[in-house]
Amino acid sequence: MFVPQTATPVPTATVTPTAAPTSANQTQPSGGAVVSWEGGLKDVFNKKCGSCHGSMGGFNAKAYVEVLKGVNPGDPDNSKVVQVQKENHPGKFTDAELQQVIDWIKNGAGEK
Repeated sequence: MFVPQTATPVPTATVTPTAAPTSANQTQPSGGAVVSWEGGLKDVFNKKCGSCHGSMGGFNAKAYVEVLKGVNPGDPDNSKVVQVQKENHPGKFTDAELQQVIDWIKNGAGEK
C-alpha cells in the first residue's frame, strides 16, 4: 500500500509575553528576580551588617522592623540605610547589593 506524505503545517500563532505580577512590597529588577526582605535582603543585611548591628551600633540589622527604622519606603535617597552605604562604611554592600536595596526601598520595602 502506498500512502503519499504531505508536509505538516506549522502553527502560526503569536505568543505575547505577559509580565509577572508585582505588588507594592516587591521589586522586580532587570534580572527578573523578586527582591524583598524575606526574598534575600535579610541575608544581605545579616552578612554585611549583622556582626556589628545586631548587638551594638544602635541599629539592629537582623530584624525587619528594626531595619525599617533606617528606611524611608519609596525614597531611597532619604533612607539612612542607603546614605550610610554611600559613605565609607565598614560593612559595605557590593554595587549589586546596594542596587537591590535601592530597588526594594523604591517599591515600599516589603517584607515578603
